[in-house]
Amino acid sequence: MTGTICIALLMLWQADPDQARFEQAQQLASQGRCREAIAVFQQLADAHPRIAAIPFALGQCEFENKNYLPAIDAFGRALAIDPHLVEARSMRGAALGLSGRTAEAIEELRQASRTNDSFAPSFRLLGMFEVENGQIGPEARTALERAVALDSSDARAHYWLAQLHLLNEDFDPAVEEFSASLALQPQSPQARLGHAKALAGSGQTEAALAEFLTILQREPASAEASLGAAQCYYNLRKFPTALEAAREASQHVEEVHDRRAALWLLSRLYRVLGDPQKALENERLLGELEKRMNDDLASFRTLQEAAMRYRSAGDFAKVASTLEAALRLEQRQDSLVMLGDAYRALQRPKDAEQCYIRALAAGPEQREIAQRLEEVRAGLEKNAK
Repeated sequence: MTGTICIALLMLWQADPDQARFEQAQQLASQGRCREAIAVFQQLADAHPRIAAIPFALGQCEFENKNYLPAIDAFGRALAIDPHLVEARSMRGAALGLSGRTAEAIEELRQASRTNDSFAPSFRLLGMFEVENGQIGPEARTALERAVALDSSDARAHYWLAQLHLLNEDFDPAVEEFSASLALQPQSPQARLGHAKALAGSGQTEAALAEFLTILQREPASAEASLGAAQCYYNLRKFPTALEAAREASQHVEEVHDRRAALWLLSRLYRVLGDPQKALENERLLGELEKRMNDDLASFRTLQEAAMRYRSAGDFAKVASTLEAALRLEQRQDSLVMLGDAYRALQRPKDAEQCYIRALAAGPEQREIAQRLEEVRAGLEKNAK
C-alpha cells in the first residue's frame, strides 16, 4: 500500500534532488529510526507543500511511533492536498480512534469507505471502532463482512466480525469467524478467549472448557477465562471445581456485567454446596449491584424527560445542563442530537458540532444528523472567513 501510493505521488517531483532525501528518510523509518526520519520529512513538507506523499509518510512515521496527535495532523495535511487519498483518510481514522477520539474516527472512516469501496483496512477499522463503541447492528456487520470479503487473510477483520456475532449472541457464526482468525494468528489470546466464549454459548461446553483452561495455562490471572471455566464446570455439574474458579474470577473481574455474572454464579454454587450464609452474602452483593445499575437507568430516564420538558418551554440552557448530566450515565444517540440542538440554540456551534459527531458514532449513520452537522460546519466556515 505505502509503496504504491508514494511511487505514484513522487512521480510529481522525481526530477527534484529532494527525492533522494525522501527515499533516505523512508529507509530510516523502515529501520525503526523514526525520530531521524521525522525531522527530514518535516523539512521536505515545508519545502514541497503541494506533494501529499510527504505529510503522508510523516504521518505513518508518527503513527508507528504511537504519536497519534501529530499523526492526525500529518494525515490531515496530506488530505488537504489530495482529499481522495484513501490510505491517509483510513490511517487518520485509526489515529483518531487510538487517541480516544472514537466518534471522529468513525466519521473519518465512513468517509474513507465511501471514497474507495475496495480498500479493506477502512472497512475493518470502521467496524472495529463501531463495535468498540457499542454498535453491533447491520452497519458494523456490513463493514466487517466487506473487510473479510476484500481481504480474507486479515485476522483482525475476522476477529472483529466474530466479536460482533458474539455480542449479538450469534454463537455459531462467531465460532466460525474466531476459528478463521486463529487459523491466521494462532497466538492471539483475544481470539482464543472469544472462541472459547462462542463455543460455550453454542452449547459446546467441554470444548469451551478446554479452551478456557488452555488460556489459563498461559495467563493464570485471566479473570474472563476463570469465569468462563467456572461457568463451564457449573454446566457440567462439577460444582466444587466451579466454585474454586468462580472465587478466583470474582477477585479480578472489572467489567460490571462480568462482576454480576460472577456473583450470580457464586450464590448458586454456595446454595448447591450447602453454604447458605455465603450464598446470602453473594445474593446481597448481587442485589446491590443490580440496584445501582437500575438506579443509573432510572436517573437517565428522569433526566431525559426533564430535558424534553425544558425544550418544550424553550429553556435551552437547562436542556443542555440536564442532558450533560444524563450523558455521563449513558451515551444515547437521541440525547446527543437533542444536546447538539440545544447548543445551536445557545450559539455554541463548536459544542454542537462535537455532539453531532458523537451522535453519528453512537448509532447507525442517519441523514438527518449528518445534515445538522453539515449546517453547523457551514456556519463555522462562514464565520471563520
